[in-house]
Amino acid sequence: MGWEDIAVGPEATNCAAPQHANLRDLINAADALDAPQSITVNPFNGGVSLHWLGCDFEIAVYDDHYESYRFSDGETAIWHWPHAPGDPVEAALLEQIGEAGPTASPS
Repeated sequence: MGWEDIAVGPEATNCAAPQHANLRDLINAADALDAPQSITVNPFNGGVSLHWLGCDFEIAVYDDHYESYRFSDGETAIWHWPHAPGDPVEAALLEQIGEAGPTASPS
């Protein structure tokens, strides 16, 4: 799965306009980084979640922010990233994505 697959998938195209715009912002900003391997929609809050399998990392996209999650040893670290459509994506969030992909260097 690549970033463009996510952009045209049903999870992306069926969400509200601001959420879709935020997803598009993330896709455009992270295009050179490893894409997630799966995408889901949280049935409880409607977040579009991007999953990097095998590295315990996930990003949820909402209409006014992103949330990133790192899972390790039964613990979950959560970061909140305020984001309005059209704003630049935080460099630190892009750094997390770069560290999550299968071609990322081991830390």
